[in-house]
Amino acid sequence: MIAQTAFRSEETFTQREFRRWLDERSRSDINHYELLNGRIVMTPPATWPHGGIEAILVRFIGEHVERLYEQAIKPLSAADRLRLATLILRGIPPESLVDYSEAWTDQDYRDFTDAGWQRVEAMLGEEDA
Repeated sequence: MIAQTAFRSEETFTQREFRRWLDERSRSDINHYELLNGRIVMTPPATWPHGGIEAILVRFIGEHVERLYEQAIKPLSAADRLRLATLILRGIPPESLVDYSEAWTDQDYRDFTDAGWQRVEAMLGEEDA
């Protein structure tokens, strides 16, 4: 198996420039892109067996969080849950808050989902070949 690697752009981008750059990508591009410290970082998607392991971990973590909520948080009174939420939110530094001015639209989510299904179909087609 050939190892896939990530790349980091030499050029720096603003959030708006990065969004435009993403819009210019082909819909068939299944790589993951992030803007980190002004540079675009591309990571190829997980392949077998890592993608399968990732799915299992996500399921286990989700189940654990659900149990934790049901056992420890849901039984609290509304006032106690509000106090807990307040403590959590006060512990988040302002610089870590998300800038929602560049948030994904419903269309962005639809496009992302479509690209994911195209990737699945392509992978299934490769397995049949």
